[in-house]
Amino acid sequence: MTINAPLPITTLRIPNPFLEGRNGVYVIHSDPLTIVDTGVATDKARDELVAGFAEHDINIKDIGRILLTHKHIDHVGNAWWIQQQSGAQIHIHEFEAAAISDVDPEGHRWRNLIRERM
Repeated sequence: MTINAPLPITTLRIPNPFLEGRNGVYVIHSDPLTIVDTGVATDKARDELVAGFAEHDINIKDIGRILLTHKHIDHVGNAWWIQQQSGAQIHIHEFEAAAISDVDPEGHRWRNLIRERM
């Protein structure tokens, strides 16, 4: 009987401007290198994510898969940016996919809404 050792997992704690304070981003050292959740898309969160990758010798270009646990912005926010850097495939449950299919990672719709209302 062969027993496979568990894959190593690196946990990064990424800042979150909401009540939780920090989110977990998990790196599964598998083939392909896999990220579970990505943190919120703020400059601070992205900077700490990049620093965490560097601290653990993780090259963003080596990420091949992104798994998103659910649609909340503090979990999916950096997925598109990571995908642009690495070409990684993004996976999310089909029930959540519709909610993120029209995402606005650059915030253009938000800025336009603010302009209209101010």
